[in-house]
Amino acid sequence: PPLQPESGDGIRDTVGRNVSCYQQSADGDCESEDCLFANIFTTKLSPIDGDGTTLPVMFFMHGEGFDGGSNMWEEPEIFSTMGLSWSQLTPSAGSASVTYHLLNREVEGLIQGGICESETYLSPWSFQRRARETAFATAAILNDTFLANNNSQDQLELLQNVPAKALDIASDKYHDRVSCETSTNTNYDCVKAGNSTKLEASQGFYWGLVIELKDEDALITKKMHGLLKIPPFDLVQFGGDAFY
Repeated sequence: PPLQPESGDGIRDTVGRNVSCYQQSADGDCESEDCLFANIFTTKLSPIDGDGTTLPVMFFMHGEGFDGGSNMWEEPEIFSTMGLSWSQLTPSAGSASVTYHLLNREVEGLIQGGICESETYLSPWSFQRRARETAFATAAILNDTFLANNNSQDQLELLQNVPAKALDIASDKYHDRVSCETSTNTNYDCVKAGNSTKLEASQGFYWGLVIELKDEDALITKKMHGLLKIPPFDLVQFGGDAFY
């Protein structure tokens, strides 16, 4: 999970942080592991007016299927639970992320409303059903001993210690290989033709959200339909469009 930033004195230079997280769907020179930034836009440099009133905050989560995108794509725009703890309008995977946060009891009281531009946690692609298989297959691309080794601790140590770019390349190879293995047409470029997108849309994005072990930092620990049946609920204003 993300760590709280170290405190310090003085003013930090936060201008020109043009970086994005390493991602499977697109590559670029701006990719970096040090990428969890929140862009803040305000009409006033002071958050408090003379009368003591505070400004409302909209927290924007960018989309792109959980495996791409950046907070640099659109301006003005504003990382997830941690960001909410000190501050929602979102498209695509960002939209699904909003609804996941509405299910998360840890953010109760932090959200007053949510605006979703398509997608929810009920969308079939928004939940990864084969996370363990995907993780070990990706590890095997980096180290072929994982074709037989199914030790989770060994896998974790590998994935945490390889260079980020090597893991980025391995995720590309896994994505393209699985997409082509599931294609029924051998006479075309299955990746270029979008077969991978169709598969992931119905079975879950390869790098999507997973059910986690119960922990104070976990986002989702039970299946979404089950969470919908467990009160109490944090009632908030909610709006959206074109859910599918």
